[in-house]
Amino acid sequence: MHKPLPGRDDFDTACGPFTTPPSLRPVRMGEELPFRFAYASNAFRFYPLPRVLDLVASAGFDGIELMADVPHLYPPDWRDDAKLAALKRTLDATGLTVTNLNGYTLFALGDNDSPCWIQDDVEARSVRLAYTREVIELAARLGAPSLTVMPGGKLERPDVPQSREQCLERFLSGFRELVPLAGELGVTLLVEPEPECLIETVRDFADFLERLTPEECSVVRMNCDVGHLVCAGDDPASVILEWRDWIQHVHLEDIVGRVHDHKILGHGEINLRAVLDALCRVQYRGWVTIELYPYQDNPVEAGQKSLAYLAQLLGGHSSHGPPPPPLEARTHLRTVG
Repeated sequence: MHKPLPGRDDFDTACGPFTTPPSLRPVRMGEELPFRFAYASNAFRFYPLPRVLDLVASAGFDGIELMADVPHLYPPDWRDDAKLAALKRTLDATGLTVTNLNGYTLFALGDNDSPCWIQDDVEARSVRLAYTREVIELAARLGAPSLTVMPGGKLERPDVPQSREQCLERFLSGFRELVPLAGELGVTLLVEPEPECLIETVRDFADFLERLTPEECSVVRMNCDVGHLVCAGDDPASVILEWRDWIQHVHLEDIVGRVHDHKILGHGEINLRAVLDALCRVQYRGWVTIELYPYQDNPVEAGQKSLAYLAQLLGGHSSHGPPPPPLEARTHLRTVG
C-alpha cells in the first residue's frame, strides 16, 4: 500500500525537510513572471539541430529542451569538443538557453520505449545505463542543469517482470550507479511520472524517493509534466503546491479525456490558468517547457499557437484576490501570432 503523500508539516523522510518559500502568494499579472517558457526539440525530429534552434528562437521562446537522441543530441555524435563548441556558439547567437536534456527516448539504438531499466535482458539494461551516463557527461559539458531519466520503463511490455517490486529494484539498481557521477558534475537527475511507466503517479514518485538515501536524494528532482499528471488522475495545481521544493522543471501540454496525447495549449481540457497560477503562487523560478512531439508536421505553428494561448491567459485575471491589471508587456513572454 502506498504511503500518504508528503505534506508541508510531515515531510520528514531521509530526503530532507520540506521548506516553505518566503512568499506563497499569487503573482499579480502586472508583475514579471518568475519563470520562462521553452520548447522541446522532440517536436522537430525531421529537422537538423541548427535549424531547430533557429525555428524555436524565431517562434518566440527563450529556451529549448534538447532531445538527447538522434537527430539532435545523441551523445556519441557529440564527443568532439570542437563540434560542441560550435553548438554553444549557435545557442549564443539565437539567445536560447538549454533548459534540460531529455534522456527518455533512444531511437538511435531501439525505439521510444527501449532499451529500458527494467527489461529482463541484462544487456539492454546495461545499454540504458551507459547511455544515461553519457547524457550526464554531455549535460555537464554543454552547461545544461539537468536531464530527464526514463522512469523505469513501460510495465505492460512482455519482457519485464510482473512483480512491480522487482521492476523497482532493477530501476533503483541502475539509478544508484548514476548518482556519484551526477553529484560530481553538478547535474540533476529528473524523474518524470509517465503514463503506463513504473513511475506513473506522484505517489509512485514519493515511493521512489522513500527508498533513496539523503545523498541520492540530493541529485534527484521531479520533472513535472502537467499532462501526465492529468492522465494519471492527479491534479496538477495541487501537485505544484504540494511538491514545490521538488519540482525543478515543468513540461506543459494540453490533454483531452486523460488520454496520453499531447495537444496544443488551449486545445484540450486542462485548467491551464490554475496551473500557471500555482506556479506563480510558489514562485517557481525554473523553466516551463512546452512539449508537443505529436506535431512533427507543423511544430512551429503548434508552438506559436501555444505561446499565444499563454499570452491570452496571462492577460486575464488571477484566480486569487482582486482582478489584476491587464498584461501589457513581459520580458519573458514574447507574444506571437
